[in-house]
Amino acid sequence: MSETSVTDTEMQFRMTATGWTDSPESSRGLEVHPDEDRRHGNAASRNQPGKSASDRIQPLTLESSARPPRDIHGIKWVFAVTAILSSVFLFALDQTIVADVQPNIIAEFGSINKLPWLSVSFLLGTASTNLLWGRIYSQFNSKWIYVLCVAMFEIGSTVCGAAPNMNALIIGRTLGGLGGGGMYLGVMMMLSLFTTPLERPSISASLGWYSVLAPLGPVIGGAFASNASATWRWAFYINLCIGGAFAPAYFFLLPSRDLRPGVTFWDRMKVVDWIGNTLVIGVYVSGLMAISFGGTTFAWNSAQEIAMFCVSGVLLIALCIHQVWSDPKNRMFPVHFLKNGGLLIQFLVGSSAGTSSFVTIYFIPLYFQFVQHSDSLLAGVRLLPFIGCLAVFTMLNGHLMA
Repeated sequence: MSETSVTDTEMQFRMTATGWTDSPESSRGLEVHPDEDRRHGNAASRNQPGKSASDRIQPLTLESSARPPRDIHGIKWVFAVTAILSSVFLFALDQTIVADVQPNIIAEFGSINKLPWLSVSFLLGTASTNLLWGRIYSQFNSKWIYVLCVAMFEIGSTVCGAAPNMNALIIGRTLGGLGGGGMYLGVMMMLSLFTTPLERPSISASLGWYSVLAPLGPVIGGAFASNASATWRWAFYINLCIGGAFAPAYFFLLPSRDLRPGVTFWDRMKVVDWIGNTLVIGVYVSGLMAISFGGTTFAWNSAQEIAMFCVSGVLLIALCIHQVWSDPKNRMFPVHFLKNGGLLIQFLVGSSAGTSSFVTIYFIPLYFQFVQHSDSLLAGVRLLPFIGCLAVFTMLNGHLMA
């Protein structure tokens, strides 16, 4: 597959998305030239007295005839998009698919004190490496980084399906979350690189199904767990079947593009904030271990709990100091976002909504199975009213926001 070139417009789009430019106009799709107007004396502005520079802001036109920035079209491109969107489907399901299979796993492996890690480990692998994957995608060929993430996700699913004990299952879930987070970011990256401005909204809207599919995980997982011939292990093996079906598209159809042609491997590696990302992973791991082990494995006032909380706090302070004093162009976290009150409010609202929905999705099925003695499939079905409301209002919110 030949590599396509990067246009100036597309590079500006990526620079804006990764925080490499401070131009607010470019992020809004606007062109503003007040200095040029004053210097050369824009004739139109002279003929229309009272018009300020802000009145002359013109929206960029989106030409429907613009050639798509890729070398495949038609049915091949449709199949390629379907292939990468299938990985979003799998990633969404895997976040919640263990909600209904947890009792079956505990019945086979025991170790009920490790139950929270079936969900926490996947989200830990995703959340702690999101910023790292974003920087890696900006430095290397997005196609092959995406393929690497798919491979990691599938290996994690294999480990989960073949796990002989709870520890192996947790390791597989962590690896799946690590690859799944990079896989999801890769889909967004490729859709932004290989689509025209007119194509992008309609294709990107398909990502909205992520919020609809994620709550269906308990229902699908419960269906496998309640089937004696399939068992809960097929809740993970199904990823291998779907991933294998679309693997040829990943290798032979996806366009390939290097955002930094001619730059050596080590020069690309130097741009990645490895220290900052290591500190982030340390903060997540130590903090979640302290919260998850408290009251179950260790007493809240035990030396182990106090030590884990202290380690998490020290690493968080070190991370803040490192980010403030590191090179603004290469730092992991966009510190200037903290000055934007609107973004902070959106983060808090999104975090609160996500937490409330995921807690419900994970623990209501446990109540149905352990307290009301429902089987896995029935527990998932009884969760459908909540899932239906969540899906409807998620889509409604997206429509209103658009």
